[in-house]
This record gives sequence, structure tokens and C-alpha cells, in this order.
Amino acid sequence: MAICVYCEQEFSDERKEAGYDYCMAHDCHLKGLDVKHREFIKEYTVALLHKSNYFWIKKDQLQTLNTRSDLLQEREDLQ
Repeated sequence: MAICVYCEQEFSDERKEAGYDYCMAHDCHLKGLDVKHREFIKEYTVALLHKSNYFWIKKDQLQTLNTRSDLLQEREDLQ
């Protein structure tokens, strides 16, 4: 059995194999999700494509604040 990094209780090996190092207890789950979200936000940012179409894009892919033009330019460069 795997050990939760927050409450030090045992949880299923299947969950550990899926990449989680915390149990499903409410407090542990919230802490774990918060950490994962902060790691995700370090690498990705929300971008507006057109009107209300938002999506996640890697920060290193952004060249300007105009996401749509960046993506169109990237597409042209690939062709």
C-alpha cells in the first residue's frame, strides 16, 4: 500500500500507479489538486483565440500578446 504525503495514511497502489501521491481524503485531495494546478500554471497560460474561445497554451509558445496571430504565424511557418 502507498502512503499519502499529507496525512501519512495508506491508500491504494492503483492510485499510486496512476501518478497520485496523496489519498482521496477531502483535505489531501484539495492540497494535491492545488499543487498540480500550480505546476500546470507555471508552464501553461489561458489564451483567447476568438471572442469567447479560450484554451491553454504553453507560455514559451507565446511570442506576443496576440495569441491568434502567433498561432497563425506558427501555422504559416510550418507550411
